[in-house]
Amino acid sequence: MNKRLSVSSCMFDRVLQPKHPQNTKTDSYQMKSVILDSQRHFHAFREFVLRKYSAFNFIRHVKAVYLQHFTMAWFDVAAKKLGFPSIELFVKAGSDGESIGNCPFSQRLFMILWLKGVIFNVTTVDLKRKPADLQDLAPGTNPPFMTFNGEVLVDVNKIEEFLEERLVPPRYPKLAAKHPESNTAGIDVFAKFSAYIKNPRKEANEGLEKALLKSLKRLDEYLQTPLPEEIDANSLDDPDASTRGFLDGPDLTLADCNLLPKLHIMKIVARKYRGFEIPAEMTGILRYLNNAYQREEFMNTCPADREIEFAYLDVAKKIK
Repeated sequence: MNKRLSVSSCMFDRVLQPKHPQNTKTDSYQMKSVILDSQRHFHAFREFVLRKYSAFNFIRHVKAVYLQHFTMAWFDVAAKKLGFPSIELFVKAGSDGESIGNCPFSQRLFMILWLKGVIFNVTTVDLKRKPADLQDLAPGTNPPFMTFNGEVLVDVNKIEEFLEERLVPPRYPKLAAKHPESNTAGIDVFAKFSAYIKNPRKEANEGLEKALLKSLKRLDEYLQTPLPEEIDANSLDDPDASTRGFLDGPDLTLADCNLLPKLHIMKIVARKYRGFEIPAEMTGILRYLNNAYQREEFMNTCPADREIEFAYLDVAKKIK
């Protein structure tokens, strides 16, 4: 069973409170149903969007817009009326076949679209029962993939580049990192984690854990090293440690959309199956994750902890 959700960058009536992925329900994020049952309601919605377009990052599951004798999904109406592109993102479904599943690549694209501030549809795809129409849409391809004004896009890196090229200022924010180093920070963390968690041999465990810690240390050092704009050029003192929220500064960028889902998976799975915790002295990483947990762009696109743990149930090998 697949589930289609609508995601809007604009608030209709009230703010959804962010929730930690530990607090799981059927879906990995909260939704509110809204029925727009007349032309008058739609025009009120449109005027609100035009006035409040800067109020980003609110999610809604909207049932339908009843206009005289036909029914249209509200996001299709809004996209057409307000000039948004028609975008649908297909992501991996969770173990129940409906909620958001564990897939850092799906979350990466989900976050990018949310940060861009577009109206888009999200369909969770149950890989065990992938419907024929989706197989025809993207044959031989598993989520994530996307349609943009009818064009099917299947490569995650190319989709990221495509969105950054097509959704540009002044209407949409630029998300590319300013500092090239931000794009490679933590680049090997997930690979070191995968080797560590999949290893069943007791004699190899210590070495693989040290390799993971070394990779995390490099990431922590980058997060604690001040960026050029954080350094007072007129000061004779050594610069203080960085206090920035994310890899490239105070704002989320494409680099964060890539790294954060993987770093969060590592944290959840290593704790569950190895009793591993990110060391308390790695304050840069801990600050980074805590800042992410305060952002709806991350929290409302993140699978529940139980989905992440379930995905690694057979992957995480017991040490023998």
